[in-house]
Amino acid sequence: NEDPPRFIFHGISQGGILGSAYSSLMGPTQLLDGSALISPGTPFSLIMSRSVTFPIYQRLMLLNLRHSRHVRVFISLMQMYYDSVEVGGILASKSDGDIFTKTLLQVGLGDSVVTTIATEILARNYNASVFPNNPHTIYDLPTISDDANASIVHSLYTEMLYEREVQMLLLEDMSSVNNPVHFCFRQDPDVLRQLAEFINTGKFINVCPPEGCVRPNSECY
Repeated sequence: NEDPPRFIFHGISQGGILGSAYSSLMGPTQLLDGSALISPGTPFSLIMSRSVTFPIYQRLMLLNLRHSRHVRVFISLMQMYYDSVEVGGILASKSDGDIFTKTLLQVGLGDSVVTTIATEILARNYNASVFPNNPHTIYDLPTISDDANASIVHSLYTEMLYEREVQMLLLEDMSSVNNPVHFCFRQDPDVLRQLAEFINTGKFINVCPPEGCVRPNSECY
């Protein structure tokens, strides 16, 4: 007898941002066997204003608004309406007895499109766990010791650190720095191996060496 097909939601970037809310809403239906979110984040207003792509949207909004301060106020007001349908608002209303969709979160540190602050907020919304060799400590996320313990957790958060790009973002204004982390991270063999295992079996595996998943840079083409 063949195993029944698994139904997995796979969202990248905007697909992960919006898909986190979708897969959370789908939890009680049990129609999804899992959700894999690549380079996601929350809240959207935080992601938007700290993204390298934001100046494009800022110029469009300034065609109708007089000052950049007005743009900030407008984005904040829009977030108030968006909160109820974003993953933070959805998960905040759930209790311990509710059914959740098992979720894998994968993130590249040094991403200039989706800020790491937003991805870690999302991970806390999910109460995701991390392996002990994660590249850096994340506040309020529990640590699991090995793959065996990973089988009992509901959500896993995995980061890959790109040394050159992280250093660039620390030294420069984020809005002026563009790098390929957002696009190259999803092509990394270890990221793909962890993703494939989750899709095929539903298991969380630790694909990083003891020192963590660290790359000198994000060049992939």
